[in-house]
Amino acid sequence: MFFPSQRNRMSQPNANAKLQEEIKRYVQAHRDAQSALKECELVRADGNDGLIVPSLNEFRSVAEHIEYYFSADRVEQAEDELAEMVTHLRRAAYDAYQAQIQFYLRKCQDFDNDYRQICIVEILGTFVADRQVAQGIIKEISAEKRDDLNNRGKYAEQKKEQLAKLKDINERWEIARQELNKKIAADDRQRAGDKKERKRSKIQFWLMLAITAASVIVAVCK
Repeated sequence: MFFPSQRNRMSQPNANAKLQEEIKRYVQAHRDAQSALKECELVRADGNDGLIVPSLNEFRSVAEHIEYYFSADRVEQAEDELAEMVTHLRRAAYDAYQAQIQFYLRKCQDFDNDYRQICIVEILGTFVADRQVAQGIIKEISAEKRDDLNNRGKYAEQKKEQLAKLKDINERWEIARQELNKKIAADDRQRAGDKKERKRSKIQFWLMLAITAASVIVAVCK
């Protein structure tokens, strides 16, 4: 266990206990932020390089406070630096979750646009309910206070829950894509077949009409 500068031996048990709690909070916040950032990097592999930038900026701020923590002369100062680190880590988690949420919402919109001409619920029974969940998340985001950005870290858990819902939705929708594409292909073949049949029927009609007309002309000429 690290203790700040040896000039303060931290002989007060209460001070030590509080510092221990701050360290635990830091460790948990760091794990959460790291996990969120790793998830964001997986999405980044899809060609979305800008997603991790806000989180990385917060991690850089954490590194700055780590330096201050190790040079702290007083327990209170060390506690304050740990608290600042926790704040930045929670913001980092929030930013990583929010970036992924925007990514998956765009995928939802793409799905909606790709299949708006067919009856999706025939293949994906949860589509209507899933769409309502996604729209609810959009409303929650729209209702967020833009002047509360510095405190956004306290909403990290809410963002994590929103992201989990959107991931589940996108997983179901991506699985449904294959069957929906098959349906589109089958419908296209059916339309092509119907068009061919109509053309053949039209030709047959005019052919029969011509034959009938010819028969009438022959009969009249006799």
